[in-house]
Amino acid sequence: MENFTEKPYTLQKYLVVPLSKSIYGTANYAIRDKWIDLAKRTKRMLLIRTPNGQEIIDPKRYQSESKKFLMEKLIPGHPMTMYQRTLKLEPLQDIDKYKFDW
Repeated sequence: MENFTEKPYTLQKYLVVPLSKSIYGTANYAIRDKWIDLAKRTKRMLLIRTPNGQEIIDPKRYQSESKKFLMEKLIPGHPMTMYQRTLKLEPLQDIDKYKFDW
């Protein structure tokens, strides 16, 4: 079973964002802005993996289709910018499919 509590990590073409909890339903999730900015800077696609499925999306498209909100979680008085969107989930594929062996 895959661990969905780990931090996002990079593969050659993707920034893998494992999410464990949905917000308001089965496919409504939020991603922190720093992960979207990292994917745009490094020219990688977002591979969003949840226990219910996965979605591969361009970070610019994800940001434009999302609702932006502030969430105060780690540091009191300094909220994080989050982008919330309902994901179009497909069945989970093995993560080894997205790794390249040269």
